[in-house]
Amino acid sequence: MIPPNLKKEREIFKSGLETIGLSLSDDQIEKNLNYLRLLLETNQEYNLTSITDTKEATIKHLLDSLSVYELIQGETIADIGSGGGTPGIPLAIAFTKKQFLLIESKQKKAAFLVRAVKQLKLKNVRVINKRAEEVDASNEPETIISRALGSIDYFIDVAGHLLPKKGMAIAMKGKAEKFKLQKTSKNFEVLQTKKINVPYLDADRHAVCIIKRK
Repeated sequence: MIPPNLKKEREIFKSGLETIGLSLSDDQIEKNLNYLRLLLETNQEYNLTSITDTKEATIKHLLDSLSVYELIQGETIADIGSGGGTPGIPLAIAFTKKQFLLIESKQKKAAFLVRAVKQLKLKNVRVINKRAEEVDASNEPETIISRALGSIDYFIDVAGHLLPKKGMAIAMKGKAEKFKLQKTSKNFEVLQTKKINVPYLDADRHAVCIIKRK
């Protein structure tokens, strides 16, 4: 059962934000918690996430999504394979002046995203119900990001065309390893693999940053 006031989760979230150095208004904090509640309530009908505990979801969905906030660049950001809306929705709540595209191929998940965007009154978010490789590059997001889209090669294969020259792709990963593009490509290069701190999470998290050279 989802607690009606999410009091403990609110305190964990606020403390976690302080740890990662991100300042959000009370309204932004409440929007994140309302998003989390909507995600978990809808999850009882549709399979949006395997995480059903509210405390765990606060850490693994909200704080994990926001842990990469310093890496976000540009005015338009695309969340590739957005699923239940992470990291795109928490980031969109944090960056109200940036535009976010939530790209999700599965119709039920895309329908949830549309519902969430409407209920949360997120004016800076647009949902695109297509496979990433079918989306045209007219929006030219300066950053594309993914949490659970397979290898970094696959990420670039399906979504790299969306980036302009010098655009950034951010792949959120777990344990440290030598992340590199296995396929020969003159257009893309791994710039860095950055260890990211997710408060209260007893697991390694890394962000692989890839730049489009041409």
